[in-house]
Amino acid sequence: MSNYLKKRALEPLRYYVPSLLQARDQLSGLGTVMIEDAKEARSRLRTGAFAGLREAVNAVGEYTSRDGKQSTAFLRSLEDLDFSIFQAVKGRDSIGPASLSKVDRAVAALDAVLAAVPGDDLDYGKRIVTQLRAPLPPV
Repeated sequence: MSNYLKKRALEPLRYYVPSLLQARDQLSGLGTVMIEDAKEARSRLRTGAFAGLREAVNAVGEYTSRDGKQSTAFLRSLEDLDFSIFQAVKGRDSIGPASLSKVDRAVAALDAVLAAVPGDDLDYGKRIVTQLRAPLPPV
């Protein structure tokens, strides 16, 4: 089957780092949103920095390690968090300490992915994110 599927060439590693850093920021604030509105929290897992997150995590995993354990662990923790929020949206479960701890686990797993990124690429990503956060000068 792999003979029929062509993999798209990866962008340089530093291309993916800013979106991972933005996703980390978005993810770390998700607990508060989960408590207030589980449906909105689940929506946020699909928008903004999360829109291309899986591709970025997989690409970083390919660049930084041969086994991809950090990438797989993060994606698994993200799916676990998403399922927990889904259960709350459907009224099958409530958002409690167990659900909120899944946010912390997902952040820690994303930190492990980011820890595998070389320092110069990580610094580059941080500079980009800082520039994106800066207010625009008045016109």
